[in-house]
Amino acid sequence: MLQEAMNELDRLGFTEDMIQRHGYEIVTTFDEDMMEAAHEAVEETVPHESIPEGVNLGMSTVDPATGEVVAFYGGNDYLENQYDTSFHGAAQAGSAFKPYVLATALEEGYSLQSTVDGRGPRNVQGSRVQNAGNDPGGVMSLIQATQESNNLGYVELAEQLGYENIRDTAYATGFPEGSIADNQLVPVMPLGAVSVRPVDQASGFGTFANEGVHVEPHVIREVNNTDGENERPEVESNQALQDTTAADVTHALQQVVSGGTGTAARLAHHPTAGKTGTTDGSVAAWFVGYTPQLSTSVGVYSGDNESFSIPGHSISGGGLPATLWNNYMTRAMEGYERESFPQPANEGTTENWAPDTATQEPQEPQEPREPQEPQEPQEPPQEEPPPEEPPSEEPPPEEPPEPPESPEEPGTPEEPLDPGDQMARSNDED
Repeated sequence: MLQEAMNELDRLGFTEDMIQRHGYEIVTTFDEDMMEAAHEAVEETVPHESIPEGVNLGMSTVDPATGEVVAFYGGNDYLENQYDTSFHGAAQAGSAFKPYVLATALEEGYSLQSTVDGRGPRNVQGSRVQNAGNDPGGVMSLIQATQESNNLGYVELAEQLGYENIRDTAYATGFPEGSIADNQLVPVMPLGAVSVRPVDQASGFGTFANEGVHVEPHVIREVNNTDGENERPEVESNQALQDTTAADVTHALQQVVSGGTGTAARLAHHPTAGKTGTTDGSVAAWFVGYTPQLSTSVGVYSGDNESFSIPGHSISGGGLPATLWNNYMTRAMEGYERESFPQPANEGTTENWAPDTATQEPQEPQEPREPQEPQEPQEPPQEEPPPEEPPSEEPPPEEPPEPPESPEEPGTPEEPLDPGDQMARSNDED
């Protein structure tokens, strides 16, 4: 806590020497009760001794209206380990990055009812992309794709929107400038190969909660001189998104909590919106969510990019992170009146990016190979000699062995599983 305050003061131009010589009074943003609630929730949900060595847990809470970081959990014992998992630690976002893709679509004038093709698995530029649990998916609206955290639908959506546009949205809403490299502008970008700190995720989702206005996250509220004047520079803010975009993103994220992958996070007495995220191999798991008053991110991740397990917990966004988020936010929201999210705007053009399933499904197993099959050329000869139906019925029984071969052909596409080097770090599981 002290270290992060000193780091921010230094960034603002107040050195430790200046503070001591000029007698500045420093007021931080941290809420003592919420800090205690964060520590208690972590210890009760997943005791420190049950967390494997090398596994980190970070949590941050931001007031969306002010940008103040009111609480965080950066580790069990600072004296034992000075690595701050909330402000300094980072991990791949997984599907907790998808809301920035959705916000980009809404900003570009598309509606939540626009449809994408979420069927899979599919090969995308040499990588094998599949949905969580090998779910076959389907044609679905952007709301459904968000609620189910459908990977293929979001891959298609990102391709339509443009990766640089998505990056611009992420920067505007809370990601630090320069944190998304050019080599990460790839088809699997929406699946969260990008690494992010818990405090930045809390800030980014706070933009959705704050009607599209992003307020710079900070831990220093006042720097008062001996005359009682506050010399802290004004906190920066910007209208990152239209308020209608923020309202529609929030509506979609409410469905994640009410009946999607994040039901474990649903609060009993306050409306809740949020998104799960799990990287391939359970290297990192997230739940990032908000009420109208507070935005909180919870990330559990391996420091060495290795899979891990914690006894009694599912290492997925809807498992341990969502449960911990609920336990903490139930405490943190005590004393807050129940407020409501804005109604969804439901604006924009409804675009259909999904192909016609009637013509597309039969070609899906191996579209390039089907024209080589002799089935179509053989059908006309069968129709030409109607009198010879008894002999022509014999070939059909011999042809069934060939149709089964076409269903077996999907085994061939599974060979690209090896090239999934990129997917091994970014194929989100929820």
